[in-house]
Amino acid sequence: FVRGELIGAHNVTLLSFGIIRLLLAQRILSSIFSLTRAPSVSTGVGIVYRSSILRLEVNFCLPLVATTSDKLKKGLQLGLGFNFW
Repeated sequence: FVRGELIGAHNVTLLSFGIIRLLLAQRILSSIFSLTRAPSVSTGVGIVYRSSILRLEVNFCLPLVATTSDKLKKGLQLGLGFNFW
């Protein structure tokens, strides 16, 4: 009860949506803060072949600075993409 009235489902829904938005904003700010506090740094070179419908790339990647939660993967990476329009 709020001021002698029963809280309607609409008010509860708005309250729940507001809480979800607040939690999402806090999570985004936390991620930005952790990225600025301990950034990950990598370097690399790559070659790209582009045609009208196909994109093929070969990259060599070398991680320089990483955090414990990063999945390190040094070496060659292949990429393939298609244009649909």
